[in-house]
Amino acid sequence: MKTRLEIPDAVFRRAKSKAAAQGVPLRQFVTEAVEEKLKSDASREEKPGLKQMAKLKHLRKETARINRLIEEDSESLRTCGVDFGYERLIGDCRWRSVGD
Repeated sequence: MKTRLEIPDAVFRRAKSKAAAQGVPLRQFVTEAVEEKLKSDASREEKPGLKQMAKLKHLRKETARINRLIEEDSESLRTCGVDFGYERLIGDCRWRSVGD
């Protein structure tokens, strides 16, 4: 398909020079450049949340720390003989059921 594009002179000169250096016609060079751009945009569209998730990377250590604390508390509850949801008194541990 034939079309007419207006691009800045500097961009045109760089594209023409790069195409010549690669030994391909300018038409092929531009077509390949547009295809690459479309592919990279499509891959970003498939994973829209990936960029935002990368920003949360620093929370991995905090999540691990919280999970470790929860596990330690759960272990101390098991040591005290707590049955979750019931009041129980064993040794120095006194726990109340949720809602008390």
